[in-house]
Amino acid sequence: MKAFKILLLLIAWCSVMGGYSQVEALHHNQLILPDKIGDKLLLKGDFHMHTAYSDGHVMPDYRAFEAINDGMDVIALTEHIDFELYPDELHNDYNRPYEMAKAYAQQARYSSPNDSLTVVLGAEISPRVSPFHCNAVFLKDANAIPTEYMAETKKKFIMKQGELTGLIYKAFYEAKKQGAFIFYNHPGYKYWDYNKYGVDLFTDIHEDLLEKGLINGIEIVNSGKYFVEAHRIAIEKGLTVFANSDAHWGTLRTMGTTARCATLVLADNKSDDAIKQALFDKQTAAYWDNHLAGSKEILTKIFRAGIEIKSEKGKAADAELVVVTIVNNTSIPFVIGEIDLKYDLLFQPKNSVVLAANSETVLKIKTLLDKPEKIDIGLTILNALVAPGQPLKTNISVEGF
Repeated sequence: MKAFKILLLLIAWCSVMGGYSQVEALHHNQLILPDKIGDKLLLKGDFHMHTAYSDGHVMPDYRAFEAINDGMDVIALTEHIDFELYPDELHNDYNRPYEMAKAYAQQARYSSPNDSLTVVLGAEISPRVSPFHCNAVFLKDANAIPTEYMAETKKKFIMKQGELTGLIYKAFYEAKKQGAFIFYNHPGYKYWDYNKYGVDLFTDIHEDLLEKGLINGIEIVNSGKYFVEAHRIAIEKGLTVFANSDAHWGTLRTMGTTARCATLVLADNKSDDAIKQALFDKQTAAYWDNHLAGSKEILTKIFRAGIEIKSEKGKAADAELVVVTIVNNTSIPFVIGEIDLKYDLLFQPKNSVVLAANSETVLKIKTLLDKPEKIDIGLTILNALVAPGQPLKTNISVEGF
């Protein structure tokens, strides 16, 4: 009977592999951004995913396959250490998914050097009470994370009765002992009691974990959905921001018509140590559905590295012109809500400009009788958020006459 169940699981996996690879070949969208910003690499990461080794429905090597297909640079498999969907079919080893995905990534690198994917070891600590659902990544041994707060993990999720905070803390302390980076997953999830915890969902326990260095980051995007509460928490508490798929099936389900959501990481290189250090240094931004969110400094760097600016002199019937061409080399159409400019634009308003993806946008600046040597242009980018409801404002300068 057990052999038959394993056979069914493998058949289902092969069906998923075949079906999703065909679909992704048709609808595949990669996020195009600069590979480097200054002396740093700009990496695309997904630090929250599941496989059949917890409550996912694909095998670990498929996660590496789709990550390479999606143009990702780093992934973490973060199985629920306190729930097993297939306990009779798959051996309870939470390091095994990482090993399988890493082996696939290494094999892909040998056959195609451009397909360089870093796979890191992670786990999800997921009690149904506060502190609710946190990921630990860059672990050394996921099997060493204790789950003493659980009464049953095999096909059921049943917690022990009584006060469990101390038992839950043991999992966090073990992750920290291993040098892991720990972040808070999808605040705003349906299990929360809003009347008890309020809309920002950062409890006294989270405050204590933060004080003890047991929480370092927070997902502001999960499954392609933006959580404004989480973004607010990230800023107020000084937490590293993440955008992750939380994929259980294929990531196509969280991609929509745009590229897969991603945690953008500015790192020295693609090693585990360099990426982990970048997370602790808060060198990240979130991408989802053609939007960015993060610090003003990092969003400005990404925007400026992704565009080229050219200017030349021109002439209209009644005025001198400076013709500015902005080349957007990214796959994100930057929506300009306001252009702060001393002069007028020829035949164009200053509050409805889109720098289309992988395209050139031309601004014709009317200087009339004025002949400035330099022109400063302020841009308000509506789909790049430095805080909830607060778009990025940046400046560019071009040569005049």
